[in-house]
Amino acid sequence: MRNDTNFKQQIKQQFLLKSIAAKVSRLVELELTNKCHNGCSYCGVFDQTQLSEINFNDLTRFLDTMAARARDSRKQFSVSLCGGDPLLYSQFEPLVLWLKQHGIPFIIKANPSTMTRDRAVLLRKNGCEAVRFTLFGNRTTHNANRGRDTIEELENKTKMLKELGIPVMWNLTLGKINLDQTLSALPFILAVKPDGISIGRLARMGTLARQEEFTDLTPKEYRSFLLKILEFYYDHYQQGFTLMFKEKLWIPLLIEEGLLDITPENLQKMVLGCEAQGNLLTINQKGEMLACGLLPTLTMGSIGKDSWEKAYLPDNRPLSLKKESVCSPCTYFSCCKGCRAIALANSGGLYNKDPQCWVTLPGVARPNRETNQ
Repeated sequence: MRNDTNFKQQIKQQFLLKSIAAKVSRLVELELTNKCHNGCSYCGVFDQTQLSEINFNDLTRFLDTMAARARDSRKQFSVSLCGGDPLLYSQFEPLVLWLKQHGIPFIIKANPSTMTRDRAVLLRKNGCEAVRFTLFGNRTTHNANRGRDTIEELENKTKMLKELGIPVMWNLTLGKINLDQTLSALPFILAVKPDGISIGRLARMGTLARQEEFTDLTPKEYRSFLLKILEFYYDHYQQGFTLMFKEKLWIPLLIEEGLLDITPENLQKMVLGCEAQGNLLTINQKGEMLACGLLPTLTMGSIGKDSWEKAYLPDNRPLSLKKESVCSPCTYFSCCKGCRAIALANSGGLYNKDPQCWVTLPGVARPNRETNQ
């Protein structure tokens, strides 16, 4: 791989574009509702005993102001519709029409089982830029853990959306439970041909809080997995297969493997890594502003009471580039930063080392779950 100049250039170009986008964009993730029919065994975020959804009037008023400010500062403003199941939001169609009317680009993280053709047409007519689905391992593991979202639903709805001209991305949600199964699903991915795949790790939250056998990968296991995914990408990139380098730990892996020729000095200048420390804002179904949906206890006010500026005040952001972070001496710190949500959920400390990071830092011991509570 390291000797293929075309492959290396493609990877470098992806990261340069990511860095540019991070400088000029502002993304808001909208957890429209916590209602969902699936009851996925690994979903530890949403409490189905207290169903709620974002107030439509508060939301549109908030987005209107934020979009206007973004235009004034020449930022590219976009939203991501998610949940729960965003398709079960009672004001879903009015919201989609409102976004189109106000020229706000959006994507949706949806469930295949509730994605009907009528909803797909609604999305296409109103400017949806992409749909994201979840793949949870191979057929057996996926069907056992994804409720109504069977592998058949995933395949059929992906093909339907692509036929309508809507790009479809798959997120490979990964934990100890489905590491090998996800690798065995790669031929299936190649056959269905989503427009891209990304990697997302399980956090030990909610129902998974005490299930490390379900979630926790060792750094060695995770690096080996990423390398196998990278090799699969290399084998098929010339056929149009796309790997989206969403995961923070791609950068050390790519540099170690000689596939990302960017000097440490240039890395310091690039805006990469954890978006929750910069241009990302999440609004949950209660209307609370969060830095990240996987950090539900770190709130920064409410859209019904507070302005969006409050969420971007440096002193109000719950994440910062603290010097006391055990990651701060790392060469890759400025462009990686690890996943703070995984660090908090799986090791007990917001600024602990990312539990799946294999990079060794001199004199830094990997903290255990009892430290930095």
